[in-house]
Amino acid sequence: MGDSSEGYISLEKVRGYYLESHNLNKIFVVEGEAVNHWKESRSFIRVKGSCWTPRETRSRRGRFTAGTYLSDKDLKEMTKGAVEKSLSSQFGISFSNVNLQPNKGVPFMMVFMDLPPEKVPGKSSRGLRQAGDAASKLSDFTVEVASSQKGSR
Repeated sequence: MGDSSEGYISLEKVRGYYLESHNLNKIFVVEGEAVNHWKESRSFIRVKGSCWTPRETRSRRGRFTAGTYLSDKDLKEMTKGAVEKSLSSQFGISFSNVNLQPNKGVPFMMVFMDLPPEKVPGKSSRGLRQAGDAASKLSDFTVEVASSQKGSR
């Protein structure tokens, strides 16, 4: 991201939740907003995240592009490949991840699929919410800015 004294990207309104998918079984979704706190526009913001099991073992991790997101309906009906393709555009939906102006935000979504089989019932913690009465497979998640580039205007 460059010299942190010049500015930074903050991640706000972050929440994680489980969602039952017709094609993907249970998935874990993290969504929020990446806000530009630089003095100039920023482009191609990427976030990275990890999910943790109740025994503090990293279960899944990934890098995701800001500006892309899917509705719950889409997540429930799409295949794994379709979800990955939809969330991979570096430009975001309608170029929302290009030339993000100072103090403006862009949504981001991280979708963790192929979760490990449930071994130890966990309880909800640090913002996780459970879908239905299913016990949590994950106990925590982390998310941070991976990178951004100076915008062109």
